[in-house]
Amino acid sequence: MPSSTAFAWQGGAATGSKRTNTLTEAERKATGRIKLETIREITTKLSSKEFEGRGTGQPGADKAAAYLADLFSKFGLKPAGENGAFLQQIKFRSAEILPETSVKVGDIQLKQREDYVVLPPYISETVDVSGGLVFVGYGVVSTELKRDDLAGLDLKGKIVIMLGGQPDGVDAAAWRTATSPQVRTLNILGRGAAALIFANATTSQQPFATVANYLSRRRVSLASMPLPTSQARPVFLVSDGAMEKMFAGGQSTYAQTLVRAKAGENVSQDLNKPTTVALRFKISETTSANVVGVLPGSDAKLKEEAVVYSAHYDA
Repeated sequence: MPSSTAFAWQGGAATGSKRTNTLTEAERKATGRIKLETIREITTKLSSKEFEGRGTGQPGADKAAAYLADLFSKFGLKPAGENGAFLQQIKFRSAEILPETSVKVGDIQLKQREDYVVLPPYISETVDVSGGLVFVGYGVVSTELKRDDLAGLDLKGKIVIMLGGQPDGVDAAAWRTATSPQVRTLNILGRGAAALIFANATTSQQPFATVANYLSRRRVSLASMPLPTSQARPVFLVSDGAMEKMFAGGQSTYAQTLVRAKAGENVSQDLNKPTTVALRFKISETTSANVVGVLPGSDAKLKEEAVVYSAHYDA
């Protein structure tokens, strides 16, 4: 997406009217101070192995913050952090999935990242859920669409699988309304489901492997952000391969079922497979720092105003 935006902007610039240099003398003087060598030196330094990826709340990030603070001092900026320093300490909550995490369907042990990924937030270090496996198709209940994918199914205490996407030939606006995350998820959880699994929810542009790689990483959020007031039920994203494993031994394969669902058939069914979920997380509080410096203005009036520049040093 960023590259597409860049190409669009470049195309517009190339086909637009002829532009002239409108920089003022002061602006030309300022841009003249930007040196390729400086950019290369700082970028090379921050991306080196010494800083270990600069993960928030990790030693590499502390090293990067100290390096930037030293640069700010050399550039002549005034410290605007705590206690006359450049650093402003921020508390974070860190959460990561542990290898002990287990999801078992019948006799099949699913593999984390390859078959499934747990969606955040992670609010408890231990989550244990077990129940039968129920497939609800698209999970849509709509009088406008004359559709009830949950009819005749008992979801209480069950692990529920729901498809993303839509069948052919449905009214797009009505489908969007009926399949909003709030409507479908709350409807299913409101019927007592113990956990929710999303299938067919990735694209060729963002395949499951890419999404799972991102979502499996350590998650960091502000420690001051409130957690859900009640125990959230686990939500998963699964691959097509995992779905085939879960449908194995049934009347039809997952691929065949997906074709039928796409054609508009009601494919909801109780898969009659006991499923056990044992999630294990490491959750802790950590501290990392903003690096804050000020370049005072020279204009007597305008120096009371501020222009803020910000950037991530953990990316």
